Amino acid sequence: MQMIYEYKKAKIKFILYSIIGIVIFLILVIAGATGALKQQQDQADDDSTVGLDVSGMFDKSVYLKHWQSVYGNGVLKDKADYTISVAQKYGINPALIAAIMATESSYGKSSAIKNDNNPSGQMVGSQILHYDTLEQGIDATGKTLHKLVVTRKLNTVQKLGSAYAPVGAGNDPTNLNSNWVPVVTQLVASFGGKSSDNLAASSSSSGGSIKQFDAIMAEAKKYIGQPYVWGGSTPATGFDCSGFTSWCYKKAGITIPRTSQAQWTSMKHVAEKDAKAGDLVFFQGTDSQGGMTHVGIYIGNGRMLDSEDSGIKYSDITSGYWKNHLGGFATAN
Repeated sequence: MQMIYEYKKAKIKFILYSIIGIVIFLILVIAGATGALKQQQDQADDDSTVGLDVSGMFDKSVYLKHWQSVYGNGVLKDKADYTISVAQKYGINPALIAAIMATESSYGKSSAIKNDNNPSGQMVGSQILHYDTLEQGIDATGKTLHKLVVTRKLNTVQKLGSAYAPVGAGNDPTNLNSNWVPVVTQLVASFGGKSSDNLAASSSSSGGSIKQFDAIMAEAKKYIGQPYVWGGSTPATGFDCSGFTSWCYKKAGITIPRTSQAQWTSMKHVAEKDAKAGDLVFFQGTDSQGGMTHVGIYIGNGRMLDSEDSGIKYSDITSGYWKNHLGGFATAN
């Protein structure tokens, strides 16, 4: 009887261990799939966010004036600056986004923009896409245009029209798409676009950014979302503000001092109007120390990427706390 008991006991253990093994295997498979999905999503997000300087692509004063003329009484009336930030994020001429939204939303009056926060006529099949907020709809417009203009290189209105509003499309029974290219071309100019022959922000060769900008940003964007670490200067330790800038510059082949004040002292100071994407932007009075106490990587149009108390993130320097503490700009060029 003892042998039978021991046999049954061993059999039960075997079954339990087998079940535990199967459960662990399934957990590992699910975790691996989740990790792969996240990696794919991260790669997709990285591809869609380029952060190039677009200031040289349009006349902002003309843009703002025409924006008020077109959208001043509608739902888009206070979204001019937000649209510029989306254009900056996706490397697209702001005048193009404004022109397409005007064309596709009947100058901000369509039911799609009022009911679905969809300013650019984006659809899946015959179904208009819905966004929870208008900001989400504008951002989706920028992301779509990035894929078409930057990734697929449909970087003129003529080329873009062949994909965005193809003549003879099944969802255009009255042939309105034949007017799309001339209308958008005119609107790009009306919104201050300096050219409709290249709708994507160029890289560092444009003069709108320092020549190592792409390399600096490629490194910097790896760490977005990571927490601030006082005294940190490497990915292994985490970053404080000047540790972050010195590391990213180093990876682009530029050696600068370790602290924000030393970086300010050693670099060439430039006026705000002359600052280019990739330059550094400095702040004073952010702690009890004197001099320049914080630094970030300027990316143009009043935005920076920096390591601050809430982590490594994009920040607006044109209002609120950062505007009140702005100290100046400096370049490595």
